[in-house]
Amino acid sequence: PGRAAFVGSVASDRIKKHRGDGRRRQGFTRNSRGVRDSNEGCLSTLWSVAPVGLMAVAIATASEALRTRGEIERIRTKLQQTEQELAEYTKLVPRAGNAPWIYDHMKRFDEMSAEAGGLAKEGGYRANESVKNGLTIERWEAHLDQSTPRAFQSSISGETEVNCWDLADISLTPSELENMGAKSRKKAALALKECGFLVLDSLLPKEQIQRMRDAYNTFRETKRAEKYFRYPCQGKGRFEYMLPFEPPFNSSNAPYHNPQLRSIILDFLGGPFKLELMTVINSSPGSGDQRWHQGWRYLFHGEERLPPYSIVVGIPLADVSSEMGPTQFCPRRKLRFYHGFRCDEGEVLGIGSTSGSVILFDYKLLHRGPANDSPFFRPMISMVFSRMFFVNAEAYVNRGISLLQTLHQRR
Repeated sequence: PGRAAFVGSVASDRIKKHRGDGRRRQGFTRNSRGVRDSNEGCLSTLWSVAPVGLMAVAIATASEALRTRGEIERIRTKLQQTEQELAEYTKLVPRAGNAPWIYDHMKRFDEMSAEAGGLAKEGGYRANESVKNGLTIERWEAHLDQSTPRAFQSSISGETEVNCWDLADISLTPSELENMGAKSRKKAALALKECGFLVLDSLLPKEQIQRMRDAYNTFRETKRAEKYFRYPCQGKGRFEYMLPFEPPFNSSNAPYHNPQLRSIILDFLGGPFKLELMTVINSSPGSGDQRWHQGWRYLFHGEERLPPYSIVVGIPLADVSSEMGPTQFCPRRKLRFYHGFRCDEGEVLGIGSTSGSVILFDYKLLHRGPANDSPFFRPMISMVFSRMFFVNAEAYVNRGISLLQTLHQRR
């Protein structure tokens, strides 16, 4: 080791000496030596930095390639999603023409209008032959007396000929539905007008209810249901899906084609109507109470007195016991907008039902879904029917309905 160190120091001295001699022989000045030393330093630095620079360029190039590849993958994924969405649109059942019964409704509406105000159809328009400037105030008030609760009429006591807490007064039995005559229709209209709700006992076959429930359960498990048809739903433990316009929900025997149901809705709304919305609201085991609410507020003013314009039709997809939380109503509470109001405990009415029964209630009626204390789910089809002029705009804005969902709904 000592010899090696000695040899190394001698060699270093010789190198320094030869370098100095060489510089003197070449006649370098002080300034030229500074320039030469500076150039040598730059070259030395460049040589030492070159590998690092090349590596940085390589890393930047690789990073750019990865970013480009990632962008390509993102575009490819987006293209696949777009193709899937396009497939959803293209397989959508084309919108068909009106069902024959709709034209029957129009004809019946003309007859009702003629009876109420002497209207005649002329050149595609309904003209009033008896009064030049439209219906008189007296006729309008008579129409309101017929279509709104008696509580609006100050000259008449609050007592009515229907007991809203008596099941016999607010429901139609299977035999009454089968023989749907003037008496049954009058009973249904009175219950809806005064109490705000009506029960149609065993209107639909149990087999049809089971088919719709199976179809709903299958649909709910699909990705398209979660992506396009999921609705936000009020209340803990509840979820809601809009039903697609496809079998069995749009078949010829779908619930909204039922003649007894259509007849009752037409009598109540008093004119042509449309299916506004059709969803399934599912209450999970352990779900909590909803707040009391109405389907819609007043149209123009909190003190308005107007005929009904919308109605909800609920179809439980299972037998509903009291533990499962059947829909609760506050009878007669449909005169005003009861936002934030509660129903007194003695007034609350919840009706259990068997599979196939149907419940109708005025869109303005105070109602809620109570807690589900059973170990079973409680799915219920909810259909909203409304007069042609009414659209629930808040459902579009607040619920963020997708375009595909809207197309299904408009069918």
